[in-house]
Amino acid sequence: MKKILFFILTLVFVACSSGDGDNSIDSPNINPDIVGTWFATTLDSDDGTNLEATLVLNSDGTGSLTLVSLVDGEPTLAETLPITSWYTDDTTFYGTLNGNPDEFGYALSEENNVLELNYPDGTVYYDRISD
Repeated sequence: MKKILFFILTLVFVACSSGDGDNSIDSPNINPDIVGTWFATTLDSDDGTNLEATLVLNSDGTGSLTLVSLVDGEPTLAETLPITSWYTDDTTFYGTLNGNPDEFGYALSEENNVLELNYPDGTVYYDRISD
């Protein structure tokens, strides 16, 4: 009886061990092809101001978005917003920007050098400037 109890306890212990520590089912997916620094020039839909946007996506799921307003081609206002977390599935980018969670569609070019983000008010194409 003691041998059977020991065997059952051993099975339970082995079955509950994490083994290699792979929790990929419960962990968010960080697409390594998106990790890097991206740049776009766009038009602010609120007031028509030209914006330069630099998007930094780190491999640890953090990052930042720096927006620079341009008037007559000259920078007038810069603001950097923290991305406290981000992850993806096959077609959706999930991120928390400046404390606000959001999600939107994304696509990468075949060469992984253009990131298309489909925001509710329009699509922005970011060019990769570094890995």
